[in-house]
Amino acid sequence: MKIPKTPAFDHLKSEWNEIQSFSSKPLYKKNIAFKLSSELHKFLSWRSPTPSEKTLTEIKKQIDDLYSIRNDDLKSVESIENLITQAKPRSSQIEFTFWRSIFEQPIRDWEKALVKEALFHRWKAYQLELTLPLSEITSFHEKFKKMIWPQGIHLLVQSKDTPSQQDLWSGYWYGISESEKLQNQNRKVLQNYTPRWEWFE
Repeated sequence: MKIPKTPAFDHLKSEWNEIQSFSSKPLYKKNIAFKLSSELHKFLSWRSPTPSEKTLTEIKKQIDDLYSIRNDDLKSVESIENLITQAKPRSSQIEFTFWRSIFEQPIRDWEKALVKEALFHRWKAYQLELTLPLSEITSFHEKFKKMIWPQGIHLLVQSKDTPSQQDLWSGYWYGISESEKLQNQNRKVLQNYTPRWEWFE
């Protein structure tokens, strides 16, 4: 099918060209499939005027094809317990909380598939804890995703259960990376905050 012409889709095409020489290409391929699926869903939801019936059918088929890339790896990852047994034993509460945040949510199928692929390639998972002004969340999020690519892949953001001070937000950025060296690159993005990194494998 012909992918819609938008800046988001153009960026994904650029990323696709970039990963062709990467040793962990299947992992990056799955990540781009995840983002492409999200963008296609947005396109269907927000497009005005409504696309033709033929275009809608083509896009829905493309989404189904992307799901097949994801679901092949999910057959053996039906729960957090199944994934944990494939990796190292886990004991710390903070690490258990990390895995629960991804694997006990019914809408995290893409994240499950990405983490499983990452473990196969002996990557590590990270949790970055930060407190920052509410007005800076969006801009920081975009800078952070650019900062870690392609050494790392961002998965999701989750707020802390405890309330923050007024005009501040506290939460976690979760993702996967080739190594812990990720936290030492592009420190300028984090220099105005007090980041706390946790690493899991």
